[in-house]
Amino acid sequence: MEGWIKLHRQIIEHPDYFSEPFTRVMAWIDLLMLANHKGMNMYVRGNKVEIKRGDTAIAQETLATRWKWSRTKVKRYLNELEKDRQIVQQKSNVINTISIVNYDAYQSDDTTESSADDTTEDQQKADRKPAENPQKSTNKNVKNVKNDKKAHTQFFSGKDKTRAREVSQKAQDMLRWIETHTPSVQLMEFPITLRQAQAIVERMDDEDVIRILTDMCNKGATKRCRSAINTFNSYASRDFILKEKREKARNHEAIQRGFVKK
Repeated sequence: MEGWIKLHRQIIEHPDYFSEPFTRVMAWIDLLMLANHKGMNMYVRGNKVEIKRGDTAIAQETLATRWKWSRTKVKRYLNELEKDRQIVQQKSNVINTISIVNYDAYQSDDTTESSADDTTEDQQKADRKPAENPQKSTNKNVKNVKNDKKAHTQFFSGKDKTRAREVSQKAQDMLRWIETHTPSVQLMEFPITLRQAQAIVERMDDEDVIRILTDMCNKGATKRCRSAINTFNSYASRDFILKEKREKARNHEAIQRGFVKK
């Protein structure tokens, strides 16, 4: 079978995604989901670590929790993937990473864009042809639905869509950071969703988000509370550094208003 399909990372928000133990194929797909789509830097115990495109920094203990496997089974599976040259495991005193081999070959942005363009062109050609049989007629209706979805995105300017993509990607980076460094947040009864993460990264700096998430875990809030987002917002409202920032912003705004009045 040839060809490929697009699978959005947001699928992990579906209630069935973590509902039962993963198969080996699901575990492999999950590794692809966790791999960074672009390089990034993170700080681990005061050390700056570069995570490259196609890499994920995640502990085997976290994978065991996600996949509902034993640590022994996770370790054996990763070693098998490495033996088959599907991944490369890199271990250091600071952090352990998993690199997907040939990630760029299968996740190329150029391939995605050109394939999407080809699909759109084929759809337009098909729409201009009369239906020859019921099956083709059904396909045409499906394509019209896709075209309607595309029309909805045209309400936004190109700049707005670019901003939305940036926020979405940053939110995904945040969720991957949580999975790696504060996994207990996503093990709460109501973990942080992609949409909630988008709202967080839009209004807060990375260092503030990391500090509050770490504080939640260190103080045991992830074990006592049920909702991750409510707990996060509660800690954010009491965070001393954020209070200082808000106070400075209010003072600056008041000064600006004073100049305007004069």
